[in-house]
Amino acid sequence: MSRISYVAPYFMPLLCSSKLWIKLILLLNVLALFGLAFSGSKLLISEYKDDSMFKPNGQDYFRTSLLGFFSPLALHFLRDFVLMVSPRAVLINLLVDFPFNVWFSLLIVFCLAYPQIQTAQIMGKMDDTVWHIIPRQAAIFGTSWALSEFLTCVVQNLQRYEEVPSPESAKRQLEYQLLQEEQDNSRKNITLSRCIEVKRKSSLISENVYTHEYQTPPATNPEHDLSEAVYVSFNDSSMSLLRDPEAGHSSNDGSGERRPRMYDGTVTYFAEISSKRRFLRQLLLFNLLVFDSVLLEVGHAFIVSIYFIYVPGHEELFTRAVTYFGIRTFGYFTLSVILPLSILGFIISIFLFVWNGNTRALSSESTYDTNSNSDLHIHASQPQSLQYISSDQLFVMNSIYTQDMMPTGDTELPILHFFRTIVTKWQILAGHRSFPIVGFTIWSLIMAAVGTLAAVEQ
Repeated sequence: MSRISYVAPYFMPLLCSSKLWIKLILLLNVLALFGLAFSGSKLLISEYKDDSMFKPNGQDYFRTSLLGFFSPLALHFLRDFVLMVSPRAVLINLLVDFPFNVWFSLLIVFCLAYPQIQTAQIMGKMDDTVWHIIPRQAAIFGTSWALSEFLTCVVQNLQRYEEVPSPESAKRQLEYQLLQEEQDNSRKNITLSRCIEVKRKSSLISENVYTHEYQTPPATNPEHDLSEAVYVSFNDSSMSLLRDPEAGHSSNDGSGERRPRMYDGTVTYFAEISSKRRFLRQLLLFNLLVFDSVLLEVGHAFIVSIYFIYVPGHEELFTRAVTYFGIRTFGYFTLSVILPLSILGFIISIFLFVWNGNTRALSSESTYDTNSNSDLHIHASQPQSLQYISSDQLFVMNSIYTQDMMPTGDTELPILHFFRTIVTKWQILAGHRSFPIVGFTIWSLIMAAVGTLAAVEQ
């Protein structure tokens, strides 16, 4: 998984739509969105007005974008194919996607800041021991990282969502399918020998009618008649024609899977987008979440590159944060910035995506488990044993099991009462379906603002 994968249930139904015009609009929208993000890096300075400073060229920016794009793919390959971490291991996936992701991006920025051979260095005006990047490189690095994670998220979730057609579309598809099956069965049952047999019997009937004489048809083998007889099966809605009256369904009864699925797990069904208003609403939500992902990655790129932006002797070109951490050791920077950032990101991810009151599903659609004998379930609560209990029963059970453990107002400590109140309010707030969206947006804006103020000189 990637960071944006935790909010994928909010926009993947739009990406998995079967309508061609929606796919074309989404393709143009994604191109415009990331094109705007890459173009926004041009607002930052491309070089410092100092001959002794590092001046990246087109090759350096290309190398930056490549490192930003392929590094998340390497991380996912390590997690999914080398370590083979199960998607059900939620905490391990959170550790990889948030704390380890920050440290891994620091390693890539460390490699990116390696001094390049420039004209100033050849002329002896630049110290080749200075490891340095500029904020524009960090912005391109973060945008490329966000693009890679978005594409990875889409590829991983394409097989996990399936569209359910609207009643009008389902009726049209069913009528077309029935007509197609009847035509196919008719073609299969029309043979030359059968036409000759029908013609011969019709001739006998006409002779009986006009000659008033009954002619017994020649005796034939009963088993042969049985094998050549055609029966109509009423076990399905397709009115299939069967040769064997004991057979249950024909080979064309549509009982097989509609399409093969590469993902052997949970499939989320979503309703077909049948109105333009709903499409525009989901498109705006999609743009918001993708833009939040870009802001989050760019903000992280700015923060982890603070130490490498600084160049000794040019303090007037940098922010106070860059100067403060740049004059100190790399170990001090990792302990005072990277370690708290990774821990804080891990805690925020738990509050947003795991501990959200009732651990409800992010979407209201039903889910299909391929390992549960094709049963449909509405996942409304966890654990699985409580998924068929109504809300009133759950409230009664909760009261029965907790009334003896809840201390009274006279004996409860003030600190416990305070924390209990905080937890209750948090669960009420986290019960809203839009809570992960709002939380993810706020966290992305905070990281982008902190990273920009800390790394970019105004």
